[in-house]
Formats: sequence, C-alpha cells, structure tokens
Amino acid sequence: MSKKILLSLSFVFVVSMVLAQNKEKCFSNDGLKYKVTIKIEFLSTYQVKGTLTRDDYAGEILSTDFKGTIKGNILGINFNEEPFSIGDGSEWRNDAWKIVKKNNGKENLEITFTSKNYKTNKWDKRIYNFETCE
Repeated sequence: MSKKILLSLSFVFVVSMVLAQNKEKCFSNDGLKYKVTIKIEFLSTYQVKGTLTRDDYAGEILSTDFKGTIKGNILGINFNEEPFSIGDGSEWRNDAWKIVKKNNGKENLEITFTSKNYKTNKWDKRIYNFETCE
C-alpha cells in the first residue's frame, strides 16, 4: 500500500474519531409517574457514557451514571450502580439499547424492560421508546 493511501486512510480515521467525540444526545419519556431523561455522550466511535435521570414531577430527582460501548446503532450499557425504578410495573434488563431513526428524521432510543401486563397479570418483555429531548 502506498504511503499516500495509508496517510489518507489514517487522516480519515482520525477525523472520524474527533467528530465522534463529545457528541451528546438526549432522550426522554414522560410517564404517568416519572419523567425519565437519558443523556448519552459519545466519547469515541466505540465508547459512550451518560446519565439517567428520573423526575417525579414533584421535585424529587434521582440520577445515576452509566458507561458502555456502541456498535452502529446498538449500545451495550453498564450502570455504575443499580439503576432505580422508572415505574412500578417496570424492571431493567441487561439487553442492548437501540437508537432508531424515525420517518420524521428524529431519533428514538428503544430500551427493553420486563414489565407487568395488567390485563394478563404476567410479566413479559416490552420496548419503551424514549424520544429526542426538545
């Protein structure tokens, strides 16, 4: 491989790493009991960190940090401590998170929870959608 091609590829790689760094995205879900906000900072093309915040609409705010990896639009997340509940009928899972582009050009963050189906009174997997923060 010629030095010019190798230099060009190295330049493209470095530029893409710089552009990926410090980019932040914010997603939220307004539930009946809590407003949940997730801020994700893209540290590189492979690593993220962020904050999960829960507001109970009465002024009590809980927050916890996480870190993780990213591959394409899939995020593998590890919380620094056990994440708090975002609803009485919802439990966190260790499933990957997914960023999905919508037809309107905006993005949603999809997170799978174990949640209670109050019609059947059973627990099963359910995807919660977090919309881009306004």
